Amino acid sequence: MTTARITSFSEFHVHPLVTSYIRLSAATNRWNFPKAAAPYWRIYWNNRPGACISQGGRRIALHPGILAIIPPDAVFSTRCGIPGAIQHFYLHFHVHPLPADTRAGIIALKLEAPERAMLEKVIRLLRADPARAGASRTQFSLAVGCLIEWSLASAAQAWRAAPALDVRILKVMRYIADRLGSPLPHPDLARQADMSVTAFRTLFREQAGQTPHAYIRAKRVEKAAQLLHTRDYSIKQIAELTGFYDTHHFSRVFHRLQGITPAEFRRLGENPFVSAG
Repeated sequence: MTTARITSFSEFHVHPLVTSYIRLSAATNRWNFPKAAAPYWRIYWNNRPGACISQGGRRIALHPGILAIIPPDAVFSTRCGIPGAIQHFYLHFHVHPLPADTRAGIIALKLEAPERAMLEKVIRLLRADPARAGASRTQFSLAVGCLIEWSLASAAQAWRAAPALDVRILKVMRYIADRLGSPLPHPDLARQADMSVTAFRTLFREQAGQTPHAYIRAKRVEKAAQLLHTRDYSIKQIAELTGFYDTHHFSRVFHRLQGITPAEFRRLGENPFVSAG
């Protein structure tokens, strides 16, 4: 019998943003949203039937036997027929780089007994207020990480594996991620890839599906959305940390990509649903 061994692994960075377990009646507009989108991943689970999410004519009924995983910037709608009677678990997070081609959209994952136990552990730790003690906070963070990683690994079977990025473009993407608060001129990026500016721009667009400028702008907005989830920084500070000229420039670009201002995004808090057109 031949023993298989793998010594090279893809590197992903998972960053949870916020999670909660709420009654849907406490959500804005009783969880009836005609269009929603946000620049991060989401996981949804409901403790009983009665609510659903829809995307492109496809309807997914939420119930205890499934967990829905929603890719970033997916446009969908939500509906709850019995507000107040459903407990809704949600988890927002970032993953870099994108682990798969997610054009298939929202995936409903079947929860078997081990996965259901994992989810219930997260909810139990969440309701116990993990912020009270360092040990329980660590345990909670690890449990959330396990739930995210299982969800992504399971959903990847339904998404077509994305072609591997050119190592030069991957290097530039990592360089950008580490320097979002600094100027990122194309000549500097091209030098990271050891290419001419013209050749770099062409390859980047082929690989990323957008220009370097559009990619950087989207990543700055994504990072800003992450920071807006907390009250650690003012909007002016977030603009500076994500490389915008000033708050006016930040608000204009954020609104253009998200359809809502940074202040409105922060005010919506745990339900940052965004009009998608």
